[in-house]
Amino acid sequence: MLPLPSPDIMAAVTSASNTMPIVVTASEAIDATSGELKIAGISGNEAANGSFHVKPTDSTNQTFELYSDLKLTKPVAGTGAYQSGGAIYRAFLKDYAIVVGINNYPDPAMNPLRGPEADASSFCKWLIAPTGGIVPMRNVKRILSSDYPVPDPQDFTTWQPALDALKAMFWRYSDIALKNDVQTGDARVGRRLWVFLSGHGITPAKAPSVDLDDAALLAASAAPGRYGEHLTAYSWIQWFKNAAAFDEIVLFMDCCRDLKLNVPPIPCTLEPMVKDRRSDVRILYAAATDLDSQSWEDQIGTPPEYHGFFSYVLMQALYNDALLDRHGRLTASNLIAHLKKEVPKYCKDQKPRFLPDPPQDITLLQKRTGLSPNVQVTFGPSFLNQEALVFRGDDLIKPYDRHTVTKDPWSLRLDAFTLFKFVVPGAKPQTLEVSADPGENCVNFV
Repeated sequence: MLPLPSPDIMAAVTSASNTMPIVVTASEAIDATSGELKIAGISGNEAANGSFHVKPTDSTNQTFELYSDLKLTKPVAGTGAYQSGGAIYRAFLKDYAIVVGINNYPDPAMNPLRGPEADASSFCKWLIAPTGGIVPMRNVKRILSSDYPVPDPQDFTTWQPALDALKAMFWRYSDIALKNDVQTGDARVGRRLWVFLSGHGITPAKAPSVDLDDAALLAASAAPGRYGEHLTAYSWIQWFKNAAAFDEIVLFMDCCRDLKLNVPPIPCTLEPMVKDRRSDVRILYAAATDLDSQSWEDQIGTPPEYHGFFSYVLMQALYNDALLDRHGRLTASNLIAHLKKEVPKYCKDQKPRFLPDPPQDITLLQKRTGLSPNVQVTFGPSFLNQEALVFRGDDLIKPYDRHTVTKDPWSLRLDAFTLFKFVVPGAKPQTLEVSADPGENCVNFV
């Protein structure tokens, strides 16, 4: 597993004014040359929590005005008096993202969708959050169908985003890779590329050698007879892998995968670039559903809103500390196990597909330590002062943890979706597969 840096706190917050714009004061001078601050943990003036474009107010590099736009024309207003807390986080400057949500398909034969834009926006919000992906705002490229003027249903040239607009999202980074290769011989762009695509989709299958794992996102310009207007994102990801442009690439696709036998796949159109380091690049590709199956959406959550089932479960997982291991990591294997278990609860016929299989384990999220226990073991009076042991299922020789029994329960944190064996002298060993629901993780020796 490649290490993911822990969230790096640059300074504490000492005040956040209840003004417009909010003025935040840091405990020490910080480097804000990126023009962005990520802040979390403020009590009282909660509007000062989040990701902001900033303007220094003096030469100390300790006080900054907060704005919601790059041009610094939309000041953020305070929502109350600052009470306490707050930390300023350093963004992962070498992380990048492509996010697409297409609701509007103007052709009458293509049913409009209601979830993709909301899901894409939710994923963007998590990406830039100081307690989420910590990606710089400027490094997140997003397309929503509502970004474009209302199209003329009779004029398909007005149907946006069209295929070229989708490809241009990937060209941004392939151009950097090509330029870097010319200048230095190394095409590396950054540490990680996140890709999230949501809308109508197909699996095109008219080809001598078909990749039936492809999920192709349909551009808004697609229609029956024009299904060639699609983006086979996995082929673009493979280009970046072969070029070793990123160390890790994570691709989420929430779209249907209807098998279209008469549609030829449109692969990545870039000339291949192959680097020796390509074998070191790790990939997670998660498709919302299996081959020739539907990806569904509906009103869900509280309050009910339209989301794709896959996207909804994904977002719940990204915010769910119960899925983090004892080191505060959300691993690809834990995320996959959660999606496999939870998505079919909303639609039994929707079963997500993941590549590679078995997965390359990637640390998707690293939170700071101090996570609460998720397993509780209780003991009867006869076990007082005995040594209890817990073994991880893949190593029944070396104890994973140990505990001297008292009258109080043994509370500990163990990895979700993993089997553990609990042993205490004088009792039959007990096993537990740790659930993502902490309330289910109880072991009792009586």
